[in-house]
Amino acid sequence: MLSLQFFQTKPSPHDGVVKPLGENYNIEMKNRFSAISAYLLDNKLRTLSKAGLLSESSFMFPDSISIKTSLGT
Repeated sequence: MLSLQFFQTKPSPHDGVVKPLGENYNIEMKNRFSAISAYLLDNKLRTLSKAGLLSESSFMFPDSISIKTSLGT
């Protein structure tokens, strides 16, 4: 599970929050207004292509409601 935080230790290319994603990747999440953007990054924090990438996202809210969505290109 990843969450947006107000602090981090790594700089980010899109001014978001960077978290490790396995051994070879990072994910950067940026919250802008009512939209959340996610970027897949390599170990050198370079943005990777999303071509052919499938993902599933879960949003969990304080009132115990959760929403799952699938994204793909």
